[in-house]
Amino acid sequence: MSFILGLTGGIATGKSSVATIFRFFHIPVVDGDVIARKLQEKGTPTLKKLVENFGKEILLENEELNRAKLGEIVFSNEEKMSELNQIMDPFLRQGFQEEIDFYQQQNAPLIVVDNPLLFERNYVKMVHQSMLVYTNEEESLKRLMKRNNLSKKEAQKRIDAQWSIENKRVLADIIIDNSGTVENTKEQVINWLNKGGFI
Repeated sequence: MSFILGLTGGIATGKSSVATIFRFFHIPVVDGDVIARKLQEKGTPTLKKLVENFGKEILLENEELNRAKLGEIVFSNEEKMSELNQIMDPFLRQGFQEEIDFYQQQNAPLIVVDNPLLFERNYVKMVHQSMLVYTNEEESLKRLMKRNNLSKKEAQKRIDAQWSIENKRVLADIIIDNSGTVENTKEQVINWLNKGGFI
């Protein structure tokens, strides 16, 4: 039976870097962002629903989703963010489950489910254990400003739109502290993989 690990973090805590470590060891990663992007492609029922709720202003001229515009709307409005999550939720759940089933049929010993909303939307029910990639809020803020070229105010708004990383820390089964070097983070992940007999 496959062991299913839920991988999560806050914005700019380094979750993608940890997912890359798993991929390096040929461990399948079910990526929530990739699933969401596929679901929101031009002509999909999900995109149609998003336009019905948020208006045509979220579309580019070629009728594809304007992610920046949608982000602008939801990150500054808690109600709109909740609306977006409610629309995406059933489609995402199905997408996650299909990919998990696929890798289970391949008898993968470990399947990593990379999901930023693991706790917020109770996806934790789909996994055996949860792993949180942690950095304190100050560090995340600096990284986010640099990565997305945002002002301090804009970056803070995005961090505030999510659950506090400290709340997630309390709920997680495994904590990977990503405040130090890349090597240090890698070491923590490899230790966990070794302990579980996955590598």
